[in-house]
Amino acid sequence: MAAMVTGRLHRRRLAWVAGVLLVATAAMLWMAAHRVPHPGSPVAAHLAALRGLWPASLRRPAVVVAALALVVAVDAVFVVLIATGRGRRLALPARASLGALAALVILQGLHQTEHLVQVTQLLVTGGNADLSQGVLTRLNQELVHLVWTSAVWIGCAALLLRYRHNRWLWVAFAIAGIHDVEHIYLYTVSLDPAVALHGGVNGILATGGLLGGPLQRPYLHFLYNLLEFVPLVAALLDELAARTRGAQRAPRPLRMRSASA
Repeated sequence: MAAMVTGRLHRRRLAWVAGVLLVATAAMLWMAAHRVPHPGSPVAAHLAALRGLWPASLRRPAVVVAALALVVAVDAVFVVLIATGRGRRLALPARASLGALAALVILQGLHQTEHLVQVTQLLVTGGNADLSQGVLTRLNQELVHLVWTSAVWIGCAALLLRYRHNRWLWVAFAIAGIHDVEHIYLYTVSLDPAVALHGGVNGILATGGLLGGPLQRPYLHFLYNLLEFVPLVAALLDELAARTRGAQRAPRPLRMRSASA
């Protein structure tokens, strides 16, 4: 009976996660077609046009290879620690792990809200990028993005030392690693103005980037973060449900009858 309830819960969780991500992806594809981000001033528009002229010598594919190798190497270390059980000694205590997972969900939710504000601004302004910088404009820098994305990625890895069987946490960990490759590349090329000017600002998978894709950078990174946030929420709900089931199965202490009864 308990297995049936757990299976039904997992199917429902999968259904709403898939539903949210499908709707969000469709919305971002619509935005990419109807709200193309563009600079507000003529000078900025001219500079943006130059970004389309991105010579192969400035694309720095070696940075992507190095970033991918770094992420895969770190992932491999954590996977070995988790698979062999050696990482159990490094894991946070159960209560602290649950608190850390909840904190990660809240912080990533706030970060997702910042991206939601930026996308909403692009919708309202018709794609004017100058007027669509989110709320914390001063923090909209490549180094800040890299630090936060790396923190989410390593945070997921650290939590997996405790929650090795949480499938949603594995999903968030995988997506965060891919996202981190993108931001390692973005930060590295941002150090060279020539590369940034000629398209490096678009990264790897965004429209105009190294490989290119159907989504401009604001919409692509909205989805990147949503692909981390939604599984993190599902992971937290699974752990809370497991904690509740454990409390219900715990034996109740026997009550001794008094001698006068």
